[in-house]
Amino acid sequence: SINGYNSGQDSTIQSPIIECHGNQACISTQITANQLDCDGSGACKQSKLNIDKLLTCSEDSACKESIITMNENAEIYALGSNALTYAQITGATIIHGYGNRALTSSYIASVENKDLTIYNYGVSAGIDANIVCKSGSKCTIECESSGCKDLTITCLSGSNCHLIPDLCETQTHSGSIVDETDCPILIISDTKDDDKILLNEIEENFYTSLDTL
Repeated sequence: SINGYNSGQDSTIQSPIIECHGNQACISTQITANQLDCDGSGACKQSKLNIDKLLTCSEDSACKESIITMNENAEIYALGSNALTYAQITGATIIHGYGNRALTSSYIASVENKDLTIYNYGVSAGIDANIVCKSGSKCTIECESSGCKDLTITCLSGSNCHLIPDLCETQTHSGSIVDETDCPILIISDTKDDDKILLNEIEENFYTSLDTL
């Protein structure tokens, strides 16, 4: 357990279970773990996280601007406000966006042929977030109230995107409101060439916005 302000800053930590408790406790850290608990304002901010099973980002900006690689069947709980703002996430199986603006401006991608489920339940949880569903993946995005407002999901060729409420799956409801729930902006790619163009555009926009922080 790493407790206290900046106590693990700029270090490399590897252990089955790691707890980073306290403001900026593990800021700018490289962490490899089965299970990581980031509990504190900015606790794991601007870090490189490689997690096998479970990542919990509990406080304000707990995992903000981090590069997060999750292994198969791994789960993320974004409980704090702005918990995963500007985070780059690949490989997660389930992401729980429960905090206010929890996934704001994040870039989340499935791994080819692996499924991804995201629950956007927090107020404005997915504002300006980009989710990419890759070939062979089934990606389920469940939206409640404003959880998917201004969120974009890009479904690459060969992927299967399922949105809840179901009406959000139709292009006519893309970015609109259905049953008092904001639908995400839905982009569907039909060809590998279009996939490349869309991916380049998403990544360019993401890195450009990171540079302006």
